[in-house]
Amino acid sequence: MARKPTLKFQLREELAKMKDAGYGRSKHKDKELTRIERAKMKQQGIPYEECLRVDYSKDYIYVSTTFDVYSRQVGYFADWIAEEKGLKKISIDESKQYIQEYIEHLERDKEMSAWSINLALSAICKATHEYMIDYEHPKRSIANLKRGVGEKQHDELNKVRAKESLEANRLLGLRRSQLEKLKAGDIKEVEVNGRKIVVVETIGKGKKLNQQIFYQSDEMQAVLNLKKGKADTDRVFNKEEFSYDADYHYMRELRCKEVYNRTVADMKENPERRAFYQSEIRRLFKETGRRVREDMDKPVYARGENRKRLLEAGRSIEFDRTALLFCSVTVTSHWRSSVTLAHYVGK
Repeated sequence: MARKPTLKFQLREELAKMKDAGYGRSKHKDKELTRIERAKMKQQGIPYEECLRVDYSKDYIYVSTTFDVYSRQVGYFADWIAEEKGLKKISIDESKQYIQEYIEHLERDKEMSAWSINLALSAICKATHEYMIDYEHPKRSIANLKRGVGEKQHDELNKVRAKESLEANRLLGLRRSQLEKLKAGDIKEVEVNGRKIVVVETIGKGKKLNQQIFYQSDEMQAVLNLKKGKADTDRVFNKEEFSYDADYHYMRELRCKEVYNRTVADMKENPERRAFYQSEIRRLFKETGRRVREDMDKPVYARGENRKRLLEAGRSIEFDRTALLFCSVTVTSHWRSSVTLAHYVGK
């Protein structure tokens, strides 16, 4: 007689099927189909919540990193059911009745941030074929983005444990996964228009090539020093440092803010420098087969909850589009001023 599989196994097996189905499939096309279908439904007067149930990407996982993250999250969910309910081998359908209670547990007992809770719920709904809109969960917004209590307690300790890579990322501004995989050969000194610059090339989300670009001599030297004494195939940082939950994303945020503020100050003191920054933006867009669609001479204004938060804090809601785009192409690789404003500079 075959043994009944555990809930954890079933959930992860379901995610594995979605990963196999999503292999080689275009997420962009599925998202576009979803957008078009939802727009048609909206024109027909169909309620917004019903429109959200149309999602051509729902049954697919497109990249292995998403699969790995979701696998961990559904594992935590299954472990909680096993511990709290004494149920280890229930079916996926039977587990659905505990989703709302688990989310409330994460918010009340674990004091997790809205972003962490949304990640957990997203993974669980993916594996159980449920919809997030059917469950009560904290609203996720840039305005209330914060690290959970448990995360804060570990931050100070991790500043010591992962000191070298954290300090380096204050300059590099990479995502955690990119920093961990960074090799000496990814750091290159190149010449552009008769000027030497340093470029750090890594593979980012969606397996896209990302570049961190450095123009100032002191920063270029500091980045080049990271590869000293290492072969091109050697990792730049000790793998052990990444076993700790250090807040690398905060370092990325600080780097972006520094580049933005420095660029704005430079253009204010030397108005002719705006032409240089705009030419670099156009060059980088062209090299990657993109076209600049934004008017770089028009400012960008914070919107929604982020706008409200900035006003309450007495901060400006107006940002320089050229400086934002320069950050977007040399630090974040988002290629849009709005994303760099909302997730980094305007935080």
